[in-house]
Amino acid sequence: APDRPAYALYALLLLGMQLLLLAGDFIGFFVGWEIMTWSSYLLLLRSPRTDLEGAQSYILFNLASAFLLLAGILVFYSLTGSFRIQAVGDAGGGAQLALAALLGLAFLIKVGTLPLHLWVPRAYDQAPDTFSAFLSALMSKMGVYGLILLPTLFPEALTGLLGSLLNGPAAGYLLAWVGVITSIVATF
Repeated sequence: APDRPAYALYALLLLGMQLLLLAGDFIGFFVGWEIMTWSSYLLLLRSPRTDLEGAQSYILFNLASAFLLLAGILVFYSLTGSFRIQAVGDAGGGAQLALAALLGLAFLIKVGTLPLHLWVPRAYDQAPDTFSAFLSALMSKMGVYGLILLPTLFPEALTGLLGSLLNGPAAGYLLAWVGVITSIVATF
């Protein structure tokens, strides 16, 4: 028999991802982020292999990510009076750096980067096989999408921080090395 509630949660998960990718403002981005987080949590809870500790770890890290994202959005709004993503250039350099740090940390949690990876092993182990594929192949890439957006949204702040290291192809190399270190160290 088809598992209709699980299908509905998968549809919500995909809806949240689409909202996140198509958002023109931070409100739509955050709503997509939260739909994605809560539908994935409910899918994880549906697994018979999930224990309470693993589910709590998953939701606590993802809620921390959401709160950091929300804090960044609210700080941005207090500085600019707008939620439009295009308006990021209106904030000052120091404010842009603070916003980039808040948003970057939120995205790094979702990706499961070292040392913020503590939720990943249990979630992947306890999730049903099809949902585990969603976690690794799709959901974590939403965090990568956010990380790729950072140099685009905050070019002056990131360039001022470390010069050309975080601007251009070097940013991709930095992200690649963070991924390599995470994949090696986090497995032990």
